[in-house]
Amino acid sequence: MDYCCSIACKHLGITGVHIFDINNPEDIRSISYEKKHGELFVKISDDLYTCVLSTGHEHYLLKGMGQQNLPNIKDKILRNVINKDDEFYLVTSKDYDRDIDILHTYSENFNASIKRMLEPGMLDVKDSYVVQEYEGSK
Repeated sequence: MDYCCSIACKHLGITGVHIFDINNPEDIRSISYEKKHGELFVKISDDLYTCVLSTGHEHYLLKGMGQQNLPNIKDKILRNVINKDDEFYLVTSKDYDRDIDILHTYSENFNASIKRMLEPGMLDVKDSYVVQEYEGSK
């Protein structure tokens, strides 16, 4: 049986996460961050090539071997990530916020908002799903 399995793991005391395929553990990619502020969140894309990392205050995208900052999240908290191929939809909000924003990693103009009045601890996103409309769909 052929399969592909990538793992993102963090070593204790290091401000970074290593991503590798269990069938090729010598080929390691890394995504690093400055400080641990909150809970570490990591999501690997469907194609196993791209990865999102958030510490609560720092938000990064690893594409292949190149790491970049995700500035469109700004000062919001990353609540959940929905992946499709090498793209991500980012579910974000502040602790006190009037809405939940869904952002996209490659389209800075994409912003879907869900109106909610939020307070800390009131919302814990467990799962989410996005269907992209295509020509001919209703």
